[in-house]
Amino acid sequence: MSCANAWGIPDVYRRLLHLIRKRHAKTAGFVLITVLFASTFTGVSSVHASQALTSTSPKFVYLPLVALLDPPFVADSFISGIDAQAVQVLARGRKRGNNPHAFSLIGDSNTANPRFFKPIGNGVYDLAAYAFLRPSIMWFQGSFGRVSLAASGGYSVSALLNTALAPPQCPGVAPLECELSANNPAFALIMIGTGDQYSWQDFEARFRNVLSITLSHDVLPVVITKGDTLECTRGNAPCGTINDFQRRLAAEYHVPLLDLDHALDGLPDHGMIIEGGVGFHYSFPADDDQPQHYRTALFYPDLLNYGFNVRNLQCLWMVETLRRQLG
Repeated sequence: MSCANAWGIPDVYRRLLHLIRKRHAKTAGFVLITVLFASTFTGVSSVHASQALTSTSPKFVYLPLVALLDPPFVADSFISGIDAQAVQVLARGRKRGNNPHAFSLIGDSNTANPRFFKPIGNGVYDLAAYAFLRPSIMWFQGSFGRVSLAASGGYSVSALLNTALAPPQCPGVAPLECELSANNPAFALIMIGTGDQYSWQDFEARFRNVLSITLSHDVLPVVITKGDTLECTRGNAPCGTINDFQRRLAAEYHVPLLDLDHALDGLPDHGMIIEGGVGFHYSFPADDDQPQHYRTALFYPDLLNYGFNVRNLQCLWMVETLRRQLG
């Protein structure tokens, strides 16, 4: 599809000016940008866009349209840690017999929620300007709609390690171990911590166990920060404590990080539904609660103001990034 068909010209200018204002709020530099209206979208490194927009010397920059969309639309700026050691884990897993066409989801109610990834598995999605992510949907066809054995409402990091919560498929085995053994994935998307608001002091040690167990299966753990601050608002922890733990441990263990927390910056209520004065479930476009009508995998500009839509896009971008290491 053409850029002109996908985006109205006034909308392009509005988003471009918004991005320039954000990037240059504290600088005196001036940047002149000429947009290259391409007929296809092949992806773009947001590093190039960021460097251009933070330059203090005038320059012309030719970028595909997607590069001009303000965060969270340029998703790869929130992905880090896919280094040589991470790639080696994928290689070891493949040699071990892990399924290169499978990934696992590890988490709490926000991961078990059918609005996360399930619409993609059900074919209820529109990639819009992100058609270059389609290969990951084809490659991992069975993973998007699969029900994880290690994702359930109210789960904390300790729940993942608790044999008392063993799924019926794995008597006496903790949910994390059960999921990794049953699914035999190449990598696991892990977003946990909302349920640790009152036990945040123990989060680091337990999360180390989660990473170590996952790596022991030669499965690459992908650490995803969360959008809420419950440990701060309810547990009296310094705000951002759990996300900071996860950022630091992802770097220490040389595993990928998707900083969803930063990707949600600028969204209404940080992409959360406010319940009882706090947000801990991701927002989503109105629907009739019928899975075939869920709109959280429609990546239109106006729908990327919702937490679940941004999360689906960000996670799909991470999946595609890792697929390129497997393919």
